[in-house]
Amino acid sequence: MEYQDISLDQPDPVPSFHLCIDGITRHMQAYESSLFALEAENRVLRERVTYLTQQLESAKQQLIHGSQGVTLKNRPSLVTDAQGTLTNLSNLKGAYSNIVSAPVDDQAKARSSSNDTTTQLRVSPGKRLPSKQLTHLRTLQMHSRAVSAVTWVQDFFITASRDASCRVWYVPREQTDSSRPGPLMTYRTASPLTSARCISNRYLMLSNTSSEVIVHSISAPAIASLGVYANVESMNSTLIRTETDEKSLKFRSPVWSIVELDGHAVCVGAGFAALVEFNGEKCALTKTIRLLDPFYPKADEPMLCSFVTRVGGTIIATIRERYIKADDLQSPSFVPEPTDIMNYRRSGMRLVKINPEAPSNNSTVITFTTQNMQCIQVTGLAPLFNTHVIVSTTTPDAKLLSYRVDDQSPGAIKVMSTSECNESDVFTAISACDGYVVVAVNAAVNAHPRMYIFQAHVPQNKDAPIEIKRVDTAVLDSVYGSVTAIGTRRVEDGIVVILCGCDGDIHVKCYGI
Repeated sequence: MEYQDISLDQPDPVPSFHLCIDGITRHMQAYESSLFALEAENRVLRERVTYLTQQLESAKQQLIHGSQGVTLKNRPSLVTDAQGTLTNLSNLKGAYSNIVSAPVDDQAKARSSSNDTTTQLRVSPGKRLPSKQLTHLRTLQMHSRAVSAVTWVQDFFITASRDASCRVWYVPREQTDSSRPGPLMTYRTASPLTSARCISNRYLMLSNTSSEVIVHSISAPAIASLGVYANVESMNSTLIRTETDEKSLKFRSPVWSIVELDGHAVCVGAGFAALVEFNGEKCALTKTIRLLDPFYPKADEPMLCSFVTRVGGTIIATIRERYIKADDLQSPSFVPEPTDIMNYRRSGMRLVKINPEAPSNNSTVITFTTQNMQCIQVTGLAPLFNTHVIVSTTTPDAKLLSYRVDDQSPGAIKVMSTSECNESDVFTAISACDGYVVVAVNAAVNAHPRMYIFQAHVPQNKDAPIEIKRVDTAVLDSVYGSVTAIGTRRVEDGIVVILCGCDGDIHVKCYGI
């Protein structure tokens, strides 16, 4: 299956009737498995409650008889047994209780971290994961279309999908933790979602294909108090309005990515980067930077920015490569005929550094080209070590690229060595966390994709690319087709990896380190 860049406004490929039936069947099987597991847990809980009730009734009768002259020394065993049962029930209740919210990082920590990948979440309290082992925690199948973005709010993760829904999920504590397997909260919009970002653990921003950005107030303690499939009466109660009392921020074209910068948000789309500031329960668009393609600035041709991230105080975005004939940029989807391709040149795969706070010259473009006649298609962008960004592409001789973010010099984009991978591997998504790089390898719609985990190292030579060593390979047996988005988060005993399949299913794994 050819990879579809879901960051671009193009329709999803329509699967065949048989594949639709297969997907629906797998979703129903997952629902049934979750239902059976919940019924089994409910049965165990009822049995323990019944046992506890019997023990308490027995203890009550003993107390009554004791007050009538029966010696009390015969009762401690029953009372102790009842107390032990209470303790066991309390432990069981803990599996269903809310997880302990991690303290909110102060402003200084939020500014110093490039992608906020540290949390106090415990994946497996009481026992640690074996070192260097990938453990499957949970499969969630709730979205009906591909997931376009993954973001985090303390101990929870959030998925935004092209089915116009955004769901908040609980990260399981360990592999046997089957509590709260469903979504804790669901946000819905009228159009497919293109991005989601949680700002300062307080504001949830959702962008859609209708060129809107919707902002909700979000609280980790409030989410922690919710149960699975919680009934939310109205999303309007959490809606953050603009200073003009509008329900959403309006843009000329869709916002493809949102990043956090000093407690505020930068929304990036085709030809613009907009700074959104928050003032209590209000938000406002305070500054817009025009990003015009340097190949054709007179025609106001926009830079087609897709993937965006932040490294320190610098925002990095990828620009889609396009063909050029004479001095005319061709449309993004244009592909010349093989017999006529020599009459065209390529713009090159480009990164743009954006500084919204600069009074002028807000953007700097860095270009990378290859000898390949086909345009480079970017599939992911991830920050690393607070000094670099890593780019994944579909080009065989440039699968991974690294760029050192240096304010003093534009530097150059470098090709990373992928000798430990197969030549036929096509990377469809990438994420980096705490020195580890996770990439997903393309697969047919009815096949299982693979996942590579690399450990990255910055060489002493600043001009050299990032060095990576593969530490794990996994065939994702629970996933069918391509992985469209990856989210990673550092936890106490490893790295939680969120893998989102092209049919909307979500797979939670943990790599113990």
